[in-house]
Amino acid sequence: GDCIDTGDTALWTTRAVLQSLPPLAQHYAVRLLCTEDPVPEDTLLSWLKPGSREAHDAAMERLLSLRILLSPSEDDGSGRLPGTQSSATLVNGTTLSIRRRKRPRPQGSSVVLNPHFRRTLSASLYTPHEVPWRHRKKLKADPAPPQAEEIDEHMHSRWDQVLKFLVGAPKVEMSEKVESFLLRTNLMVPVAPGDINEVDSEDEEGGERIRISPRGYEFLLQDIHVQMWRFAQEYISGAGASVDATPGGLRHFSAETVLKFLFQLSYCRVGEDYPVDALSHEEQLLLDDFVEFGFIYRRYCSL
Repeated sequence: GDCIDTGDTALWTTRAVLQSLPPLAQHYAVRLLCTEDPVPEDTLLSWLKPGSREAHDAAMERLLSLRILLSPSEDDGSGRLPGTQSSATLVNGTTLSIRRRKRPRPQGSSVVLNPHFRRTLSASLYTPHEVPWRHRKKLKADPAPPQAEEIDEHMHSRWDQVLKFLVGAPKVEMSEKVESFLLRTNLMVPVAPGDINEVDSEDEEGGERIRISPRGYEFLLQDIHVQMWRFAQEYISGAGASVDATPGGLRHFSAETVLKFLFQLSYCRVGEDYPVDALSHEEQLLLDDFVEFGFIYRRYCSL
C-alpha cells in the first residue's frame, strides 16, 4: 500500500505529501477539509476561472492517483481501497510517484476527501509545531558546530570511498553493511572461478571476491544526486536490507518506514542539529545506514 493507505497517522508525512502537490491540487485538498460529503466535480470547476480545465484535470489526476480524493463508492470510512495495489517510486530525482491502475473518471462525477488524509492533515495543520523535532528536548549547544562546507566535504569523502570500493580500488575497505548493500542491489557481483581481474575486491581474510557489475558501471556515470536517490529507491523497494548486529543477520526496512524517514528528513536544514530520539527504533537503525554511506552527518553530544 502507499503512504496514505497504511494507517500511519504521522502528521508530518501527510503534510509533506500536501506540500508536494501542485498549487491547485493543494487548494482542492485544503478546501475539501471543510466537508465530509461528496462534492460534484462541477463544483470544483466553479471555483476556477474560465479556461482552467487543463490545470483542473492535472490536479484531479494527481489527487486521484495518490488516493487523496476518492469516489463515493470507494469511501468506506477507512481511506483504504481493498483489492488494489500500488508502488512507491522515486522518479526524476525528486518526485514521489504512486503508480496504480488507472480507471476512467466519469464526467460530472463526485469526489470525497480520503478520510484518513482528512484526519491527519487536519491534525497537522492544527499542531503548534513547525517541524517534527520542535516539541523534543533541545540539544546542548555545540561550541564548534560544523559548517555547511564541512558537512558537504564529509559526505563527498564517505561517498567517494564507496565508489572507489565499487571499482575495486586498492586499499579501500568497506563495512559488511556497505558490501552487503552493493551485492543485494546488483551493483557488484561475486566473481566466478577463473574470472579474476585487477578490479576485483576481496576482504582481508581472503573471503569471496566481488567485482563491479554492468549495472554498477551505469550507476557510476550518473550524477551524484541521482545516485543518492537511486540509493533511497533501493531501500524503498526492499533491496537495501542492512546487516544486523547478529552475525549473518539482516534488517529489512518496510517501504512505510523508509518513506516516513525520508519525509521527516525533508524538514531538515543543512547545518542544524536534530535529536535522534525523535525517530522510532526502526528509523534510528535506518539512520545508521544513511550515516554509514555519508548521506547524514552525525555528531555525538551529551544532553
